[in-house]
Amino acid sequence: LEKLDGRIDALLRKAIRQAGYSEVLATHAELDWRASGFWPGTAHATQYAAGDQHRRYRKLHVRITWRDSTGAPIEVPGPICIGSGKFTGMGLFAALAGGQS
Repeated sequence: LEKLDGRIDALLRKAIRQAGYSEVLATHAELDWRASGFWPGTAHATQYAAGDQHRRYRKLHVRITWRDSTGAPIEVPGPICIGSGKFTGMGLFAALAGGQS
């Protein structure tokens, strides 16, 4: 599981960089992922339909807490889209109170 978590972490940080966010944001973002949603009433990640190109991949809800190089939280305006599914409705992040996406 530790190896899988490392791979998920690396892929999320890569997606942040590829979306045009700075290396500082990609490196210092606090990432949390799980199958159940972070907002009350959110469907389990497996219940979302995915296009053919994404069906074989694990679906997860992800929370990003943006931090600067000192670890202080910073706000990044949203919503944002990252990752290979951003053009198909996957990879959409909406802002929560407190600077999280």
